Amino acid sequence: MNTEATQSMPSRYMFILPNLFTLGSLFAGFYAITVLTSGSGNPQRFLLASLALLIATICDGLDGRVARMTRTQSDFGLQMDSLVDLVSFGIAPALLVYKWSLHELGMFGMIIAFAFAGAGACRLARFNVLEIKAKTEKKQKGPSRHFVGLPIPLAAGMLISMIVFIETTGFFAPMVAVVGLTLLLSFLMVSNFRFRTFKDLKMNSTTTSILGILVSALAVCVWQLSYAHALLILFSAYIISGMVAEVAGFLTRRLHATRTA
Repeated sequence: MNTEATQSMPSRYMFILPNLFTLGSLFAGFYAITVLTSGSGNPQRFLLASLALLIATICDGLDGRVARMTRTQSDFGLQMDSLVDLVSFGIAPALLVYKWSLHELGMFGMIIAFAFAGAGACRLARFNVLEIKAKTEKKQKGPSRHFVGLPIPLAAGMLISMIVFIETTGFFAPMVAVVGLTLLLSFLMVSNFRFRTFKDLKMNSTTTSILGILVSALAVCVWQLSYAHALLILFSAYIISGMVAEVAGFLTRRLHATRTA
């Protein structure tokens, strides 16, 4: 028996593993779309679609980590991940927020929902171009510390967590707030704002303590309030922290430029 062929078999199967998580994300997005387009008979369809897309977010977070752990990153996986993200975190959330609320605004609401999907497509295209350019020029050494623009899964997660929160708590959100959040997330995806990737996170005593505090705080939030509160706080904290860091960096650069002028 050929020894090299025998040794290459596990690596071939390992290549399939992260793509299974990617396909799982696609299935969750497809399920959400079918729930949303199957009619208005099910009053829980918005919550079901939201939970399906949250599962898609989990699968999306796992596929990249599994690929890095098994050393099976590939251009095929990069392209496939982007195609799936456009469906599960671009089109499906846009359809969700439109069916859930924005349809009341008619064509204007459709344009707002499309802005989210369109911005997501632009975000994914830019990400792919930057990744290919970095590989071609061999500039990137190790994991990147920041995303350029808000990643589409996190933008979708913020939109979905808002809907889950309102659907489960009965909290009233005015239409202007829904429109404002949708447009803000669309802008952040195509902006040059930088958001931490946490890929370079090193597990030391300080990091472990901080993660322990965060997990404990989320557990208390779920226990005392609900998982909907925890999700909304988690996504909001990440997005707000990135925006605050970007604004603080901009003000610091302007102050330094003024002093040196």
